[in-house]
Amino acid sequence: MTAQLLHSITGNSSSASQQRNMPSTLNAYLLSMLMLTAYTPPRVLGAPAGDAPTEIPAGEPSGEEAERPSDLLSDSCVWDKIIAVINRCEGEFEQKFKIITNDVLDNYEIISLPAGCPKVNFSKESCLHWLVQGLSKYMVLLRYVEEECPSSSVLSEVKHYSSLLSSLIQKKMKHRIQVMVLSRSQEQQILKELEHPDTFHQKMKAYSVLRQLKEFLIDSKHAIANKERLRANNHVTTMLGE
Repeated sequence: MTAQLLHSITGNSSSASQQRNMPSTLNAYLLSMLMLTAYTPPRVLGAPAGDAPTEIPAGEPSGEEAERPSDLLSDSCVWDKIIAVINRCEGEFEQKFKIITNDVLDNYEIISLPAGCPKVNFSKESCLHWLVQGLSKYMVLLRYVEEECPSSSVLSEVKHYSSLLSSLIQKKMKHRIQVMVLSRSQEQQILKELEHPDTFHQKMKAYSVLRQLKEFLIDSKHAIANKERLRANNHVTTMLGE
């Protein structure tokens, strides 16, 4: 069509009617060119949208929010790391002493070792101090376990993660200065309670230390989680009441 219009404009015909129609033909050509210039073809389905911003669906966290680590002590991976290593230690003991059962181990339980944080009438701060003091005693006893089981390949990991957990707990304290460090005489007193002339008895005591440490960690993690959850709920309730 455009070619025909160009031909009509540039043709050599000299008829009077064609000359009279030339202005209208030229106007039609110019109008068609303007329409072609203004026309934008639709985007092909699946083609990139250029620099158009990507909208995040409502209710979904952004990448920064999704990757933000939890600041809660109970969410730290150190708890599970220690427990996993202790499970490996227990596996080594069970391979060496095939007759170990829960009934047998109950006879070698060390009564003086601390249990998990008390669940009643204990603030979060008091619980944190309780856990640090308890870990201090277990760290001393892990030295005894090492002496009784020098061939164990994972006891050093238990000591490492226990020390790391103690540091994490102390960072959450408001009054770290109140943490009591065991004296050498106190450490010797703790170790003295485990002395026994029978070699098998000493091995079972070492196994019992690991078993009680695992229970201490599991109970303590649950206690801390409950206190952190309670504190978060109280914070939300206070905000809603304002």
